[in-house]
Amino acid sequence: MSIRKREYDDETIILVDFGDDSGELSMDVVDDTAIVVVDGQQLEFEVPAEASEVTVNNRILTIEG
Repeated sequence: MSIRKREYDDETIILVDFGDDSGELSMDVVDDTAIVVVDGQQLEFEVPAEASEVTVNNRILTIEG
């Protein structure tokens, strides 16, 4: 798993790449927390208040805001 944070003038993007060897991912957002379950392990990521979108695609969690 790798975590990257990219900051632009008007937006911050956090990317969490779980890698190709990870199993099926599921994700839910509860209040200010993104909860990801992968390979039976639960991981939690803080979602900033200014976040506009939280998605999982191709085993990459993206938090934009």
